[in-house]
Amino acid sequence: MSGRGRVAVAADPAHLAGSLTKGPDFGAVPAGARTARHDGMRLIPCDGVPLVLVVLDP
Repeated sequence: MSGRGRVAVAADPAHLAGSLTKGPDFGAVPAGARTARHDGMRLIPCDGVPLVLVVLDP
């Protein structure tokens, strides 16, 4: 997920690459942080790349 909420790659067909998604301010996830949490999602910043890995918690 880009900092602006644009999907880069997805394994879920409900989230197509290039589409915008609603959610937290992904750009606010600090680059040095390990993991942030928001509404049942883990937000994991990718070091050196301006992307955030979004993982749904079961």
